[in-house]
Amino acid sequence: MEKLNTAEDLVYFISTNHLALSRYDSKFIANIQKLKQLTSNQVILFHKLLFKYRRQLAKHELFPENLIELPWRRPIVESVPEFTDAHILLEDNEIRFKCPFNRNFIEEFRKGHTIHYVWDRDNKMYRTKFGGHSLRLLIEIANKHFKIIHYCPITTSLLDSMTYCANAKYWTPTLVKIGNNLMIAALNEALYEAIKDIPLSTDAKTLAKLVYYGIKIDESLYDITDEKQRFICQSYVIQESSEMLNTIPWLKEIGCDMVYIFGGTMITTDKKKIMDGLTKAGLSHHILHRWTDDLFKTVASRSVFPVMIKFRNTSYLSNSFTKIGKTIQIVNSQSIEIK
Repeated sequence: MEKLNTAEDLVYFISTNHLALSRYDSKFIANIQKLKQLTSNQVILFHKLLFKYRRQLAKHELFPENLIELPWRRPIVESVPEFTDAHILLEDNEIRFKCPFNRNFIEEFRKGHTIHYVWDRDNKMYRTKFGGHSLRLLIEIANKHFKIIHYCPITTSLLDSMTYCANAKYWTPTLVKIGNNLMIAALNEALYEAIKDIPLSTDAKTLAKLVYYGIKIDESLYDITDEKQRFICQSYVIQESSEMLNTIPWLKEIGCDMVYIFGGTMITTDKKKIMDGLTKAGLSHHILHRWTDDLFKTVASRSVFPVMIKFRNTSYLSNSFTKIGKTIQIVNSQSIEIK
């Protein structure tokens, strides 16, 4: 093969399909080919990439220990914190987050219920309207993937004001038992106004009603190994289709007065069984063939404690789901026998 005299020669060699690169690594190589100068961090990443593909390079009698000594024709500038560290800024009632590329961060960030963050391509930052929950999620995930995070003075002040409760056990409203008394830990004023007339107890209807309002039930108050108790005390339940009929009496016990069935346009065998079971139990039900907020607001106005049964694993969230007392995701884990 042709002798490699510079690091640019090596970059060209890699880019001409001599190595099977991952999609992200291929993008990185394509990017540094276009640059007129490189940062010290980009050089470090390039060297790490060489060691990552050590086996493929060895087939061409190339070895990372020697390749990292190749000189660069382009200038190398020292990386500065503005581009190498993560930055959180609160400005104009927005959370703004800038960070260097990190694939693991991106993957977790997308899965972390951070759906309100949008990527500002022009300014190369994530942005969202300010909210305590959104800020907390960002800080938790960012700290897993970046060694250095720079906080603006406002963010620093907010974090400093929270140090007194750093060891707090409850961060979301939770029904707990202190001594012989039941109470809601981490209760806020708006939630108090909504539930102040509900006498606290551990009967099924009360627990389900508290869950309806977004209150967690402390695991010390129920048996997490008991299927019925888990059903009552959790807002999102995954239920095998073969067991769903057993759940219908529990719906009546928690005070459900309307069941919305969503997912698919065809009436499957499982759906038919559930609908027949609901009718037999005297529970009203309504089939939603499609989902829109306006449609749901219309049908939700007819019920006091609505429950959603989903046959489709919808990954998106809707504000209308806040009107649902409990969501049941129907699954079928039975193996398929191929003859």
